[in-house]
Parts: sequence; structure tokens; C-alpha cells
Amino acid sequence: MAVTQQLARIPAEYLAARRRSADTSPNGDPRVSDLLGRIDFPAILATLPADEAEAASLIGHGAEGIVGGLRMYLIQHFDALREFYRAAAQRRLILAVWWD
Repeated sequence: MAVTQQLARIPAEYLAARRRSADTSPNGDPRVSDLLGRIDFPAILATLPADEAEAASLIGHGAEGIVGGLRMYLIQHFDALREFYRAAAQRRLILAVWWD
């Protein structure tokens, strides 16, 4: 059992099922990647108020402190997330996310 698997307490059966799924798919296991690819993020951002300060206030979590434009920041980070999952699917990597 890998150290990261022990730390995350991911059952071996779950990992084996994910590996089988990735083995049968031509692109690894692209479900998250495909879902992220379908999101029209600019359309989502268009629903925010036009005023940056108002949009930042609506988002909260320190968004008012973002330098260089809120929308550009969010697009860049969303694109990076989408690319990360796309590349992981192509490389047949298994991703596990957890938090305490």
C-alpha cells in the first residue's frame, strides 16, 4: 500500500476500481475532465455584477484583494484546473481529493 494511500485512507478496492475504469477508457478516466470541459465559464462570469468591487463582495473570501482583475484571475485559475484534470486523464493518473 502506497504511503499516500495510507495517509488518505483510500481503500485499495476503490483504487483498483478506478484503475480498471481508466484501463477501459481510451483517455484514462476523463469524467471530471469532460465535465469541466463542458462548463461555459465566461457565461458564468457574465452573471456577476459588472462592477469589480460589487462582484468581489458577492464572491467574498478575500476576492476584493485580487490584483489585476477578478474575472481574469478566475478564468486563469479555472483554465489551469481544467488543464490539470485533462492532463491527468491523458496520463491515466488517479486523483484523490480529501480535506479535514
